[in-house]
Amino acid sequence: MNARIAMILSAILVLFVYVGWRLSESLGVASSVTLMGLLFAGVFFYRRFHSLKNRQLRQTFVTAVHLEMGFLSFLLVSIVMRDLIFIPLAWLSPEISAAAYSNPGTVAIFAISVLLLLIGVFIASAGPWVVRVSVPVKGLPKDLEGFTIAQLSDVHIGPTTRADRIARIVEKTLALNPRAIALTGDIGDGPVGESQEAIEQLRELSRVPAFYVTGNHEYYWNGPEWVRAFANVGLTPLLNKFALVRSGSSAVAFVGTPDPTARMLGDAPDVKRALKTSLENGETLPTNAIKVLLAHQPGISNEAREAGIDLQLSGHTHAGQFFPWTLVVKRVHEFSQGLGRTGQTWVYVNPGTGSWGPQIRLGTKTEITLLTLVKDS
Repeated sequence: MNARIAMILSAILVLFVYVGWRLSESLGVASSVTLMGLLFAGVFFYRRFHSLKNRQLRQTFVTAVHLEMGFLSFLLVSIVMRDLIFIPLAWLSPEISAAAYSNPGTVAIFAISVLLLLIGVFIASAGPWVVRVSVPVKGLPKDLEGFTIAQLSDVHIGPTTRADRIARIVEKTLALNPRAIALTGDIGDGPVGESQEAIEQLRELSRVPAFYVTGNHEYYWNGPEWVRAFANVGLTPLLNKFALVRSGSSAVAFVGTPDPTARMLGDAPDVKRALKTSLENGETLPTNAIKVLLAHQPGISNEAREAGIDLQLSGHTHAGQFFPWTLVVKRVHEFSQGLGRTGQTWVYVNPGTGSWGPQIRLGTKTEITLLTLVKDS
Protein backbone atom coordinates (compact mmCIF):
# COMPACT_ATOMS: atom_id res chain seq x y z
CA MET A 1 0.00 0.00 0.00
CA ASN A 2 1.54 3.33 -1.05
CA ALA A 3 1.67 6.42 1.16
CA ARG A 4 -1.11 8.24 -0.70
CA ILE A 5 -3.63 5.41 -0.26
CA ALA A 6 -2.58 5.01 3.38
CA MET A 7 -3.26 8.71 4.04
CA ILE A 8 -6.68 8.52 2.38
CA LEU A 9 -7.67 5.44 4.36
CA SER A 10 -6.42 7.08 7.57
CA ALA A 11 -8.54 10.17 6.94
CA ILE A 12 -11.57 8.01 6.22
CA LEU A 13 -10.91 6.05 9.40
CA VAL A 14 -10.91 9.26 11.45
CA LEU A 15 -14.33 10.14 10.03
CA PHE A 16 -15.65 6.68 10.82
CA VAL A 17 -14.35 6.91 14.40
CA TYR A 18 -16.03 10.29 14.91
CA VAL A 19 -19.34 9.10 13.48
CA GLY A 20 -19.20 5.88 15.48
CA TRP A 21 -18.37 7.72 18.68
CA ARG A 22 -21.32 10.09 18.31
CA LEU A 23 -23.69 7.26 17.41
CA SER A 24 -22.59 5.06 20.29
CA GLU A 25 -24.52 7.22 22.79
CA SER A 26 -27.83 5.97 21.43
CA LEU A 27 -26.91 2.76 19.59
CA GLY A 28 -24.49 1.44 22.16
CA VAL A 29 -20.79 0.81 21.70
CA ALA A 30 -21.08 -2.72 20.28
CA SER A 31 -23.68 -1.83 17.64
CA SER A 32 -21.86 1.33 16.68
CA VAL A 33 -18.50 -0.43 16.30
CA THR A 34 -20.12 -3.21 14.24
CA LEU A 35 -21.80 -0.72 11.89
CA MET A 36 -18.67 1.35 11.39
CA GLY A 37 -16.56 -1.76 10.94
CA LEU A 38 -18.79 -3.01 8.14
CA LEU A 39 -18.74 0.36 6.39
CA PHE A 40 -14.96 0.72 6.69
CA ALA A 41 -14.46 -2.83 5.41
CA GLY A 42 -16.29 -1.85 2.21
CA VAL A 43 -13.96 1.10 1.58
CA PHE A 44 -10.85 -0.89 2.55
CA PHE A 45 -11.60 -3.66 0.03
CA TYR A 46 -12.71 -1.26 -2.71
CA ARG A 47 -9.89 -2.08 -5.13
CA ARG A 48 -10.33 -5.80 -4.53
CA PHE A 49 -13.96 -5.51 -5.55
CA HIS A 50 -12.76 -4.00 -8.84
CA SER A 51 -10.78 -7.19 -9.53
CA LEU A 52 -13.72 -9.61 -9.09
CA LYS A 53 -14.11 -11.72 -12.23
CA ASN A 54 -17.91 -11.89 -12.09
CA ARG A 55 -19.08 -8.65 -13.72
CA GLN A 56 -22.46 -8.51 -12.00
CA LEU A 57 -20.93 -9.20 -8.59
CA ARG A 58 -18.23 -6.60 -9.21
CA GLN A 59 -20.75 -3.95 -10.22
CA THR A 60 -22.91 -4.71 -7.18
CA PHE A 61 -20.08 -4.41 -4.67
CA VAL A 62 -18.46 -1.34 -6.28
CA THR A 63 -21.79 0.48 -6.50
CA ALA A 64 -22.56 -0.41 -2.88
CA VAL A 65 -19.23 1.05 -1.73
CA HIS A 66 -19.83 4.22 -3.76
CA LEU A 67 -23.25 4.71 -2.14
CA GLU A 68 -21.72 3.97 1.22
CA MET A 69 -19.17 6.79 0.70
CA GLY A 70 -21.98 9.24 0.00
CA PHE A 71 -24.07 8.01 2.90
CA LEU A 72 -21.15 8.41 5.30
CA SER A 73 -20.61 11.99 4.13
CA PHE A 74 -24.25 12.89 4.70
CA LEU A 75 -24.27 11.04 8.01
CA LEU A 76 -21.19 12.98 9.10
CA VAL A 77 -22.81 16.30 8.16
CA SER A 78 -26.04 15.37 9.93
CA ILE A 79 -24.20 14.41 13.12
CA VAL A 80 -22.06 17.57 13.10
CA MET A 81 -25.14 19.74 12.56
CA ARG A 82 -26.93 17.95 15.39
CA ASP A 83 -23.98 18.59 17.71
CA LEU A 84 -23.74 22.26 16.72
CA ILE A 85 -27.43 22.83 17.34
CA PHE A 86 -28.35 20.63 20.27
CA ILE A 87 -25.24 20.66 22.47
CA PRO A 88 -25.56 24.44 23.06
CA LEU A 89 -29.34 24.03 23.30
CA ALA A 90 -28.85 21.66 26.25
CA TRP A 91 -28.17 24.70 28.45
CA LEU A 92 -31.55 26.23 27.60
CA SER A 93 -33.75 23.21 26.98
CA PRO A 94 -32.23 19.93 28.22
CA GLU A 95 -35.33 17.90 27.34
CA ILE A 96 -35.24 18.92 23.65
CA SER A 97 -31.52 18.22 23.44
CA ALA A 98 -32.01 14.83 25.07
CA ALA A 99 -34.69 13.96 22.52
CA ALA A 100 -32.28 14.73 19.68
CA TYR A 101 -29.83 12.16 21.06
CA SER A 102 -32.47 9.53 21.82
CA ASN A 103 -33.10 6.48 19.64
CA PRO A 104 -35.85 8.28 17.63
CA GLY A 105 -33.46 11.20 17.17
CA THR A 106 -30.78 8.89 15.81
CA VAL A 107 -33.30 7.23 13.49
CA ALA A 108 -34.12 10.71 12.17
CA ILE A 109 -30.41 11.31 11.52
CA PHE A 110 -30.23 8.12 9.47
CA ALA A 111 -33.43 9.00 7.60
CA ILE A 112 -32.13 12.47 6.70
CA SER A 113 -28.86 10.97 5.45
CA VAL A 114 -30.69 8.43 3.27
CA LEU A 115 -32.98 11.16 1.91
CA LEU A 116 -30.00 13.35 0.95
CA LEU A 117 -28.37 10.31 -0.66
CA LEU A 118 -31.46 9.59 -2.79
CA ILE A 119 -31.78 13.22 -3.86
CA GLY A 120 -28.10 13.29 -4.81
CA VAL A 121 -28.41 10.09 -6.87
CA PHE A 122 -31.45 11.49 -8.68
CA ILE A 123 -29.66 14.75 -9.57
CA ALA A 124 -26.59 12.90 -10.85
CA SER A 125 -28.61 10.44 -12.95
CA ALA A 126 -30.70 13.22 -14.51
CA GLY A 127 -27.69 14.96 -16.06
CA PRO A 128 -25.55 16.06 -17.69
CA TRP A 129 -26.91 19.53 -18.33
CA VAL A 130 -25.69 21.79 -21.13
CA VAL A 131 -24.09 25.02 -19.89
CA ARG A 132 -23.39 27.75 -22.46
CA VAL A 133 -20.52 30.14 -21.80
CA SER A 134 -19.34 33.11 -23.86
CA VAL A 135 -15.61 33.82 -23.67
CA PRO A 136 -14.57 37.34 -24.75
CA VAL A 137 -11.18 37.20 -26.48
CA LYS A 138 -9.15 40.32 -27.19
CA GLY A 139 -8.11 40.58 -30.82
CA LEU A 140 -10.33 37.68 -31.91
CA PRO A 141 -10.15 37.41 -35.73
CA LYS A 142 -13.46 37.83 -37.55
CA ASP A 143 -13.18 34.28 -38.92
CA LEU A 144 -13.28 32.93 -35.35
CA GLU A 145 -16.20 34.96 -34.01
CA GLY A 146 -18.78 32.45 -32.75
CA PHE A 147 -16.31 29.52 -32.81
CA THR A 148 -17.73 26.89 -30.46
CA ILE A 149 -15.97 24.28 -28.31
CA ALA A 150 -17.81 21.53 -26.46
CA GLN A 151 -15.99 20.46 -23.29
CA LEU A 152 -16.38 17.09 -21.61
CA SER A 153 -14.43 16.29 -18.46
CA ASP A 154 -14.27 13.71 -15.68
CA VAL A 155 -16.62 11.20 -17.29
CA HIS A 156 -14.88 8.41 -15.32
CA ILE A 157 -15.68 5.54 -17.65
CA GLY A 158 -15.13 2.33 -15.70
CA PRO A 159 -16.44 -1.19 -15.11
CA THR A 160 -19.78 0.02 -13.72
CA THR A 161 -20.40 2.59 -16.49
CA ARG A 162 -23.40 1.85 -18.68
CA ALA A 163 -22.74 2.24 -22.40
CA ASP A 164 -26.13 3.92 -22.92
CA ARG A 165 -25.15 6.69 -20.49
CA ILE A 166 -22.04 7.47 -22.57
CA ALA A 167 -24.14 7.30 -25.75
CA ARG A 168 -26.49 9.91 -24.26
CA ILE A 169 -23.54 12.21 -23.46
CA VAL A 170 -22.23 11.84 -27.02
CA GLU A 171 -25.65 12.52 -28.52
CA LYS A 172 -26.13 15.67 -26.43
CA THR A 173 -22.65 16.89 -27.33
CA LEU A 174 -23.01 16.44 -31.07
CA ALA A 175 -26.46 18.06 -31.02
CA LEU A 176 -24.69 21.30 -30.07
CA ASN A 177 -22.86 21.29 -33.44
CA PRO A 178 -19.50 22.34 -31.95
CA ARG A 179 -16.56 23.23 -34.18
CA ALA A 180 -14.30 21.20 -31.87
CA ILE A 181 -14.55 19.00 -28.78
CA ALA A 182 -12.20 19.09 -25.80
CA LEU A 183 -12.02 16.13 -23.41
CA THR A 184 -10.07 17.38 -20.40
CA GLY A 185 -9.03 14.27 -18.53
CA ASP A 186 -10.35 11.56 -16.22
CA ILE A 187 -12.44 10.31 -19.13
CA GLY A 188 -11.34 6.79 -18.18
CA ASP A 189 -11.12 5.29 -14.70
CA GLY A 190 -10.62 1.55 -14.25
CA PRO A 191 -9.32 -1.42 -16.25
CA VAL A 192 -9.58 -0.55 -19.96
CA GLY A 193 -10.54 -4.07 -20.96
CA GLU A 194 -13.71 -3.96 -18.89
CA SER A 195 -14.97 -0.71 -20.42
CA GLN A 196 -14.78 -1.41 -24.17
CA GLU A 197 -18.51 -1.09 -24.85
CA ALA A 198 -18.68 2.31 -23.13
CA ILE A 199 -15.45 3.51 -24.80
CA GLU A 200 -16.81 2.56 -28.24
CA GLN A 201 -19.67 5.06 -27.78
CA LEU A 202 -17.11 7.89 -28.00
CA ARG A 203 -16.30 7.05 -31.63
CA GLU A 204 -19.08 9.32 -32.88
CA LEU A 205 -17.29 12.33 -31.38
CA SER A 206 -14.61 12.01 -34.07
CA ARG A 207 -17.09 13.45 -36.59
CA VAL A 208 -15.58 16.79 -35.53
CA PRO A 209 -12.03 17.45 -34.29
CA ALA A 210 -12.03 15.88 -30.81
CA PHE A 211 -8.95 16.40 -28.62
CA TYR A 212 -8.13 14.47 -25.46
CA VAL A 213 -5.71 14.98 -22.57
CA THR A 214 -5.11 12.66 -19.65
CA GLY A 215 -6.27 13.14 -16.08
CA ASN A 216 -4.86 11.63 -12.93
CA HIS A 217 -7.26 8.67 -12.87
CA GLU A 218 -6.14 7.26 -16.22
CA TYR A 219 -2.65 6.88 -14.74
CA TYR A 220 -4.01 4.93 -11.78
CA TRP A 221 -5.17 2.28 -14.30
CA ASN A 222 -2.38 2.21 -16.94
CA GLY A 223 -2.43 5.65 -18.56
CA PRO A 224 -0.79 4.69 -21.88
CA GLU A 225 -3.41 1.97 -22.39
CA TRP A 226 -6.22 4.50 -21.92
CA VAL A 227 -4.55 6.89 -24.38
CA ARG A 228 -4.39 4.10 -26.98
CA ALA A 229 -8.00 3.11 -26.34
CA PHE A 230 -9.27 6.64 -26.93
CA ALA A 231 -7.04 7.09 -29.98
CA ASN A 232 -8.48 3.87 -31.41
CA VAL A 233 -11.99 5.38 -31.38
CA GLY A 234 -10.87 8.54 -33.15
CA LEU A 235 -10.03 10.93 -30.32
CA THR A 236 -6.78 12.86 -30.80
CA PRO A 237 -4.45 12.74 -27.78
CA LEU A 238 -2.57 15.99 -27.20
CA LEU A 239 0.21 15.30 -24.71
CA ASN A 240 2.54 18.31 -24.74
CA LYS A 241 1.54 18.99 -28.34
CA PHE A 242 -0.72 21.33 -30.27
CA ALA A 243 -3.10 20.90 -33.19
CA LEU A 244 -4.76 23.53 -35.37
CA VAL A 245 -8.40 23.87 -36.30
CA ARG A 246 -8.62 26.40 -39.12
CA SER A 247 -11.46 28.75 -39.93
CA GLY A 248 -10.91 30.84 -43.04
CA SER A 249 -7.53 32.52 -42.75
CA SER A 250 -7.44 32.09 -38.95
CA ALA A 251 -6.94 29.16 -36.60
CA VAL A 252 -7.54 27.95 -33.07
CA ALA A 253 -4.53 26.15 -31.63
CA PHE A 254 -5.57 23.40 -29.22
CA VAL A 255 -2.63 22.90 -26.87
CA GLY A 256 -2.66 19.81 -24.66
CA THR A 257 -0.64 18.73 -21.62
CA PRO A 258 -0.71 15.45 -19.69
CA ASP A 259 -1.77 15.41 -16.07
CA PRO A 260 1.04 15.93 -13.50
CA THR A 261 0.53 12.28 -12.49
CA ALA A 262 2.33 11.43 -15.76
CA ARG A 263 5.54 12.06 -13.82
CA MET A 264 5.30 8.45 -12.65
CA LEU A 265 6.05 7.53 -16.28
CA GLY A 266 8.79 10.10 -16.73
CA ASP A 267 6.63 12.76 -18.36
CA ALA A 268 5.20 16.06 -17.06
CA PRO A 269 2.96 18.90 -18.28
CA ASP A 270 4.97 21.53 -20.15
CA VAL A 271 2.95 24.30 -21.78
CA LYS A 272 5.93 25.94 -23.47
CA ARG A 273 7.03 22.65 -25.00
CA ALA A 274 3.47 21.93 -26.12
CA LEU A 275 3.32 25.28 -27.93
CA LYS A 276 6.43 24.32 -29.93
CA THR A 277 5.50 20.72 -30.75
CA SER A 278 2.92 20.22 -33.47
CA LEU A 279 0.89 17.07 -33.88
CA GLU A 280 1.64 17.43 -37.59
CA ASN A 281 5.34 17.25 -38.47
CA GLY A 282 6.84 20.58 -39.49
CA GLU A 283 3.74 22.66 -38.67
CA THR A 284 4.41 25.87 -36.77
CA LEU A 285 2.07 27.85 -34.56
CA PRO A 286 0.65 30.87 -36.43
CA THR A 287 1.35 34.12 -34.62
CA ASN A 288 -2.31 35.16 -34.71
CA ALA A 289 -3.71 31.79 -33.57
CA ILE A 290 -6.05 31.77 -30.60
CA LYS A 291 -4.47 29.43 -28.06
CA VAL A 292 -6.73 27.08 -26.09
CA LEU A 293 -5.02 24.95 -23.45
CA LEU A 294 -6.44 21.59 -22.41
CA ALA A 295 -5.10 20.71 -18.95
CA HIS A 296 -6.89 18.46 -16.51
CA GLN A 297 -5.94 20.29 -13.32
CA PRO A 298 -6.65 24.04 -13.11
CA GLY A 299 -3.54 24.65 -11.01
CA ILE A 300 -1.45 25.02 -14.19
CA SER A 301 -3.06 28.44 -14.78
CA ASN A 302 0.05 30.43 -13.81
CA GLU A 303 2.10 28.62 -16.45
CA ALA A 304 -0.73 29.15 -18.95
CA ARG A 305 -0.77 32.89 -18.24
CA GLU A 306 2.99 33.20 -18.66
CA ALA A 307 2.79 31.32 -21.97
CA GLY A 308 0.15 33.68 -23.37
CA ILE A 309 -2.71 31.17 -23.44
CA ASP A 310 -6.05 32.80 -24.30
CA LEU A 311 -8.33 30.15 -22.74
CA GLN A 312 -7.56 27.23 -20.43
CA LEU A 313 -10.05 24.36 -20.15
CA SER A 314 -9.79 22.15 -17.06
CA GLY A 315 -11.77 19.81 -14.84
CA HIS A 316 -10.59 17.67 -11.90
CA THR A 317 -12.35 19.51 -9.06
CA HIS A 318 -15.90 18.17 -9.66
CA ALA A 319 -16.80 21.46 -7.90
CA GLY A 320 -16.76 19.29 -4.77
CA GLN A 321 -19.48 17.03 -6.25
CA PHE A 322 -21.71 17.10 -3.18
CA PHE A 323 -22.04 18.87 0.15
CA PRO A 324 -19.95 19.37 2.32
CA TRP A 325 -17.05 18.88 -0.14
CA THR A 326 -18.51 21.73 -2.24
CA LEU A 327 -17.27 24.06 0.51
CA VAL A 328 -13.87 22.41 0.88
CA VAL A 329 -12.95 22.49 -2.83
CA LYS A 330 -13.20 26.29 -2.99
CA ARG A 331 -10.42 26.55 -0.42
CA VAL A 332 -8.22 23.99 -2.15
CA HIS A 333 -8.36 25.37 -5.71
CA GLU A 334 -8.02 28.96 -6.90
CA PHE A 335 -10.30 28.04 -9.79
CA SER A 336 -12.81 25.42 -8.69
CA GLN A 337 -15.78 25.89 -11.04
CA GLY A 338 -16.91 28.03 -13.94
CA LEU A 339 -15.17 30.92 -15.66
CA GLY A 340 -12.33 32.86 -14.05
CA ARG A 341 -9.35 34.89 -15.15
CA THR A 342 -5.68 35.27 -14.41
CA GLY A 343 -4.04 38.15 -16.27
CA GLN A 344 -5.24 37.93 -19.88
CA THR A 345 -5.91 34.18 -19.63
CA TRP A 346 -9.44 32.90 -19.15
CA VAL A 347 -9.79 29.68 -17.15
CA TYR A 348 -12.91 27.53 -17.37
CA VAL A 349 -13.33 24.62 -14.94
CA ASN A 350 -15.94 22.06 -15.92
CA PRO A 351 -17.47 20.49 -12.74
CA GLY A 352 -17.54 17.09 -14.40
CA THR A 353 -19.63 15.52 -17.13
CA GLY A 354 -19.76 12.46 -14.90
CA SER A 355 -18.93 11.78 -11.27
CA TRP A 356 -16.20 9.94 -9.44
CA GLY A 357 -17.08 7.21 -6.97
CA PRO A 358 -20.55 7.98 -5.64
CA GLN A 359 -22.84 8.90 -8.54
CA ILE A 360 -24.17 11.71 -6.38
CA ARG A 361 -24.60 15.43 -6.94
CA LEU A 362 -25.87 17.82 -4.31
CA GLY A 363 -25.05 21.50 -4.71
CA THR A 364 -23.49 20.81 -8.15
CA LYS A 365 -24.61 19.29 -11.46
CA THR A 366 -22.90 17.28 -14.15
CA GLU A 367 -22.17 19.38 -17.21
CA ILE A 368 -21.43 19.49 -20.90
CA THR A 369 -20.00 22.94 -21.56
CA LEU A 370 -20.46 24.79 -24.85
CA LEU A 371 -17.96 27.64 -24.97
CA THR A 372 -18.35 30.31 -27.64
CA LEU A 373 -15.50 32.65 -28.56
CA VAL A 374 -16.71 36.24 -28.89
CA LYS A 375 -14.85 39.47 -29.58
CA ASP A 376 -13.82 41.40 -26.46
CA SER A 377 -15.15 44.90 -26.99
